[in-house]
Amino acid sequence: MNMSDSVIHVDQLKSYLPHRAPMIWVDEVISVGDDSGIIAVELKEDAHYFDTVNLRNTSFIEWMAQGWGYLVGAKLLNSGKLVQPKRAFLAGVNNFEVHYNPQLIPGDMVFVHLKLRKDLGQVMMVDGRILFGEEQACICTARLKLFIES
Repeated sequence: MNMSDSVIHVDQLKSYLPHRAPMIWVDEVISVGDDSGIIAVELKEDAHYFDTVNLRNTSFIEWMAQGWGYLVGAKLLNSGKLVQPKRAFLAGVNNFEVHYNPQLIPGDMVFVHLKLRKDLGQVMMVDGRILFGEEQACICTARLKLFIES
C-alpha cells in the first residue's frame, strides 16, 4: 500500500464533491493510500451533527461517506486529474455498530479510518472506523456502499 502523509485541507477539494458549507463536515485528508486513508474531523458548534445530548448516529455515517469522497478527490488531486464526478452518493450501509458514544464537544477531533473492501467500478464497498482520543478508542464501525460516476 502506497501511503501519502501530506495533509490536504478540504478547501483544496471543494470542487470534487457537491457539498457546501455548512454541510462539509470533513476538515482534512490526513493520509491517502491506494485503497485506504485517514480523515480528520474537528467538531464545530454550529454543525448539524449534534442532537441535544450527543452526536447523531447518522453523523458517523456521513463522516465516513464524505471521507471516502474526499479521499478519492485527494488521489485525483495528487495525480493532477481533479474533476467533479457526474454523480456521487451513499447507496447503502451495512454492519453499522456504535461501540460507544463519548461526550464530544466542539473543538474535539475524531479520525475516520477508511479502507476499500471491494471495487466494482462505479460502486465501492468501504469499511470505516471512527476513532477518538489519545488511546484512539473506536466509536463506531460500518461498511458503506458508495456510488461515484466519473
